[in-house]
Amino acid sequence: MIKKMLEEAQAAGATPAQQKRAIIITLTAAIGLFLLFISSAKASDSETFWLIQRVSITTSTGVTGIPPGTKVTMIKDNGMNLMVTDGTSTFEIPRAQLTTDIDVARQAASLDYSTQVAIASASEKELAAAQKSQSNDEKARTMAEQEKSMAAKAQRIIGHVLYQEGGGLIVECDEPRSGRVVTSSSGSIGGGGGVYTGPEPKQSEVEGTIWLIGHPKQQNIADGDSINVRAYETGIHESPGGTRVRQYKFVSNGK
Repeated sequence: MIKKMLEEAQAAGATPAQQKRAIIITLTAAIGLFLLFISSAKASDSETFWLIQRVSITTSTGVTGIPPGTKVTMIKDNGMNLMVTDGTSTFEIPRAQLTTDIDVARQAASLDYSTQVAIASASEKELAAAQKSQSNDEKARTMAEQEKSMAAKAQRIIGHVLYQEGGGLIVECDEPRSGRVVTSSSGSIGGGGGVYTGPEPKQSEVEGTIWLIGHPKQQNIADGDSINVRAYETGIHESPGGTRVRQYKFVSNGK
């Protein structure tokens, strides 16, 4: 019953809180009716019984659950089983699932109500957790797609480190030329220090001063070291002194 109520509420676009309120209101009303039936019945009536366990029966419209506390009337005594009716459906049920004691019926109805409320609350939490997980998965996929798209637009950055700042590197982009003295502990242009005598590198795609984040060897990079990487622009970085420079995120070593 709870599952069906949740599915109907979800199909109607209700929020989890609205779903819970609807279930509790429905259960409260149902229990109120059961207790009313119990109070109005006569304990001396030998044909009157109450369910003390939830019963599932099959009707022309499908499987229906009949909760404990429901008043039924005996139609036929079959020994261990009784043929009974609740005024709407007729079904056979073991004697052990029936009582003629009003107080026992009330306790069974109250316990079932508490159980159904607990199930509804648990279902709401599971639904909220599933929705949160789905939302997180969608956000992660979106971020991954954005990262992939931006990485595809990465630019080549050639320069040297001025200093480290705020978890990144302040880099002055330039074009190293043969004969320039460079020192590098990061394994980039002129790695190992000394005079760079290799072929003239291609012009850097990025000019000026930038802030580079995400370099995997940042801890081993010293001021003045050369930088040759591919990175993509992610925004603007403002230094503590108020200077604003373009912000780039490392993708790979330059080639």
